[in-house]
Amino acid sequence: MRTAHHDVEGRGPTSMWMHFLFVALSVSTITGIRANGDGVTLPVFHSSHLTHLVSIRGTVLFNEDISEGPDASPLSKWTANDMSIPSSTAGNMQFPVVTLDEALGEYFAVMEIGTPSQKAAVAIDTGSQLMWVQCDPCMQCGQQSPHYPMFKPAQSSSYGVLTCEDCRGDDSVATACTGASSNRTLLNQPNRCVYFVSYGDKSSSTGFISTETLSLAGMPQDKILFGCGLITTGLVSSLNASGLLGLDRGRLSLTSQLGIKVFSYCLPNRVKNVHASGYLTLGAMSAAARASSQIQYTPLLQNHASQFLSQFYYVNMTGISVDGKLLNIPTSTFQLLPSGEGGTIIDSGTSITRFVHVAYASLAHAFEMAMDPSFKRISLGDAAPDLCYQVPLWKQTGPRAPKVTLHLANHVDLHLEAHHVLAFMGSDTSFSYYCLAFMDSGTSPNAKNYFGNYQQQDFLIEYDIANSRIGFAPLECNQGVSRKPIYFSLMWLFVLIHSKYVLCH
Repeated sequence: MRTAHHDVEGRGPTSMWMHFLFVALSVSTITGIRANGDGVTLPVFHSSHLTHLVSIRGTVLFNEDISEGPDASPLSKWTANDMSIPSSTAGNMQFPVVTLDEALGEYFAVMEIGTPSQKAAVAIDTGSQLMWVQCDPCMQCGQQSPHYPMFKPAQSSSYGVLTCEDCRGDDSVATACTGASSNRTLLNQPNRCVYFVSYGDKSSSTGFISTETLSLAGMPQDKILFGCGLITTGLVSSLNASGLLGLDRGRLSLTSQLGIKVFSYCLPNRVKNVHASGYLTLGAMSAAARASSQIQYTPLLQNHASQFLSQFYYVNMTGISVDGKLLNIPTSTFQLLPSGEGGTIIDSGTSITRFVHVAYASLAHAFEMAMDPSFKRISLGDAAPDLCYQVPLWKQTGPRAPKVTLHLANHVDLHLEAHHVLAFMGSDTSFSYYCLAFMDSGTSPNAKNYFGNYQQQDFLIEYDIANSRIGFAPLECNQGVSRKPIYFSLMWLFVLIHSKYVLCH
C-alpha cells in the first residue's frame, strides 16, 4: 500500500516514528554527467522528483538490499554453469549519485538503457548482483516517477531476450525456462529465461533475463544482461524508482560484466544539505583525485565458505571507540570465521549500520554514559531504537554528541561526526527527540555486522577488488574537497530515517 507524502515538521515522536516505519527507502536521481580525470562520473543525489512514502508490511524497521540465496525461489534450481558474459570495452565511467531530497535511505544512479535510450533511476547496491528494472507492460509493479517512466522494451531496437538454452542463473539469482514454470501467467512468451531474486526484507523481483545496450556516461555497452521485471513485491516495488543496480562480486553484476576491478563512490551528506550530490565511478579514479583525497586502505575480505557469501564485500573491523576510549569488545566479535559466520559486510544498499549484540550493547552503553545528562533518555515505544533522548526546544545549541570511531585493520580509523551517530525522530511543543543511529543485529550464530550508507556519508570509498583492498578518505562529497572534523549541536540533526533492516541469510 502506498501513502502520500506529508510534511512531518512539528509531529510528535510517536507520529514521527510511525512515519519512520512507513518510509522504507528514498529514491535518488541523476541529473547530469561529467567527465572527471580518468573516469566518467555520474552524480549521486536526492531528488524531489519522486514521491517516496510507502507503507511497510509488518513491523520491520530497517530493510536491506542484501540478496538472499536462491533457496527462497519458487522457480526451479539454477545451474552452476557460467553465464555468457560479454567482453568489456568500457573505459572508466563516473556517474552522479543522488539522494532524492531525503535525509536518509537509498542512493540512486541514473542510467540510459535501450536504443533510443530511456532513462532509469536505479538503487546503488553493493549487497546484490543483478541489475533489474521494471518493464512495461508489467503484471505487478510499483508506480514510478513520471521523470523516469517504466522501461518499454518494445520501443528499443537493441532489446534482446535470453532463451531457454542459455538460461543459467547464479548463486543468488534463481532461473527457470518458461516451459518449466508453474506460473502460467508468465508463459505467454515461449522459450524465455525467467529469473527470481529476493532480498532480506522479503522484497522480490521476477521477470525475464534480457540483454540491452546501456549508455554509461555516453559510452554504449552492448548486450548487458539485466532483469526485465514483470512482478516486484515488497519495499523494492515501492521505491518509485526504476529498479536496482547490483555491484557485488557476482558474475551477473554490472562491474563483473564490464570486467571492472575497481570502483568508488562518494555519498553526500544529506543531513547538512538534502539536495547534495555525490558520484559513483566505475573504474580507477584519477591520479589527482587519489592524491588529493589521502585515501587509506584496509584489506577487502572475501568469504569463501559458499559461493553465495563470496559475493559480498567484507572489511576487517577491529574495534569501536567512544570519545577516544576503546570499548572492551573482543576482536573476534568482528572477525570473519572460516565457517563463513561473523564478519562485517560493507553495503551501500543498507542504510543504518548494525552490530552483533555484544558490540552494539557495548557501544550503546558507552554512548549513554558519555551523553550530556541534560539530554534525558526516553522510550519512544517498543518499535523504536533502544537509546533515544528528548531535548528541550529552547536549546538552540546543545552539547556535542559523543564521538564514535570505527577501527579497521591497517590502522584505518573512521571518525564519525554527529550526523553519523544520532537521528532526529520528531518533536512536540516542548521537546525534540533523537535516537542512536545504530542497531542491534542480534545474537544468532548467523548474525553479522553491517556497515551501512548512513555512516558512509562524506567518505570517498574505493573498492579495489584487484588488490583485495578498500580505501577510505573523509571528503565533502558534494564539493569534492577534503573534510575537516565538524561538530554539530543536536539541533542540526533534522534527520528522517528511511532505513533498511539488515539480516543476511
